[in-house]
Amino acid sequence: MQDHFNRERHSMHVLSALYTGTIQISKLKTDIVIMKKEIFKIIRELGIKIQGLSSSELNRDQLICQLFEQLEQTVNSDVDSKLDTCETMALTLCNNLERVSDKHVELVNRCRNMEDEIDSSVLRINALEHMLRVREEMIIDLEQKWMDNSPLVSYNGVFIWKFTDFSRKQQEAQGRNVSHYSTPFFTSPFGYKMCARLYPNGDGMGKGTHMSLFFVVMKGEYDALQEWPFKQRVTFCLLNQERGSHVVDSFQPDPTSSSFLRPQNNMNVASGCPLFVRLDALVSPDNGLLKDDTILLKIIVDRKDLHDPGSPN
Repeated sequence: MQDHFNRERHSMHVLSALYTGTIQISKLKTDIVIMKKEIFKIIRELGIKIQGLSSSELNRDQLICQLFEQLEQTVNSDVDSKLDTCETMALTLCNNLERVSDKHVELVNRCRNMEDEIDSSVLRINALEHMLRVREEMIIDLEQKWMDNSPLVSYNGVFIWKFTDFSRKQQEAQGRNVSHYSTPFFTSPFGYKMCARLYPNGDGMGKGTHMSLFFVVMKGEYDALQEWPFKQRVTFCLLNQERGSHVVDSFQPDPTSSSFLRPQNNMNVASGCPLFVRLDALVSPDNGLLKDDTILLKIIVDRKDLHDPGSPN
């Protein structure tokens, strides 16, 4: 409603009504001035006639009464005419005000209906958002169960991820922050639980120009037996499928980062290489990195000096 009153169109209607009323009032003032002039003219004529009373056949009292009767008739006629004009103007203004009032009531009712519709829409949106969150949690839970039971699970700290349909997934990720998680793998059957997270269209500094690859420490069943924070060196390899050079990058975990502390939730914040490989180099047919729309990623976790909770010692 406030927006409606602030609109130029509403202001122009109000100004137009005021302008019309001002013109009518100005005209009425002009008519009153003319009426005054006519009255003054009659008074002057009356004075002239009074001066000639001595030559009149009527006596003075009769003549004065006659003149005042004539003045009264003239004034009454002019006043009645002006009153009719004022009544017409007042009636017109009242009708305009009634129309404006009706429009105002209609606008208020429409605003209330819109508010009710907005409240109803907000409730529906909140319900849909809640449903989406529940379904996302169900999907994540199902994916996690599938990954945990996958026969491709590695228990030696080395994992090879076959990532198919790269072109489609990279295109789907454009304009959105879409990522994909690998199957979990372990440093040993009772060791750290980990996975990789891939952004086909890049993330952070690499968004839109690079493929980003990250390492994720996951919550495992035997975390109480591990040493924290996680300190093992991580190496990423994008394997060349035509016996050419691989793309290799590695990093040493920062022991002060929350990404390598003991997980309190399902997984820690991913950490790794936002600028792992340029997209133009990756998709180039001469590099041998992308073949049959598939890439092969190798993740190696250094197990040197790593205590194995499952060993006899």
